[in-house]
Amino acid sequence: MEIDITYPKIPHRRLVYLMLRKIILACYAVAFVACGIVNLCVGGYPWSLIVFAGQWLFWISVIERPLVEFTFMSKFSAILINVCIFLVIIDLIFGKGFTRVVVPIICFSMLIVQSLVFFIGFKRQKGNIMPLFLVITIGLIALALALIGIIEMNWPTIVFGAIAFVVLITCLSLFFKPLRRELAKKFHVN
Repeated sequence: MEIDITYPKIPHRRLVYLMLRKIILACYAVAFVACGIVNLCVGGYPWSLIVFAGQWLFWISVIERPLVEFTFMSKFSAILINVCIFLVIIDLIFGKGFTRVVVPIICFSMLIVQSLVFFIGFKRQKGNIMPLFLVITIGLIALALALIGIIEMNWPTIVFGAIAFVVLITCLSLFFKPLRRELAKKFHVN
């Protein structure tokens, strides 16, 4: 009996990339452990968490290649959301309070760019609905939390929530049927 292997061979360039990823991951682990030990010995602020968050940001931005939804919009969204998380970590450690203003500004700027790309090239971009709806959902939740009083109500949060609401209403009024079909494709369970 002969076994016929029908899977394509992995290109050499891809094998090198996978090996390089493993080496970088090992270096990350060593650096994180070393920074944690030094931080514990020296004391002070937990700056090793900032090192870990920076490593994570670099991994998401440069090294990670998702198997599904690997488009400009999804990569752009992932990078900016991780930048916001990085800024929140820095703010929590050093306690300056700047993220209450900076993070919503980054988010509504990201939403403006996403919606422009989405609306200008709708036929090609309708598959990129999930990153756009993720940021819209974050904006609406942030505005609701600000209205309730859980987070601080400031002008960037109001602008972020307002832009998210306008983009959602525009999407639903202009492209309801195509977006419903795209969402059915994304969440189809049969």
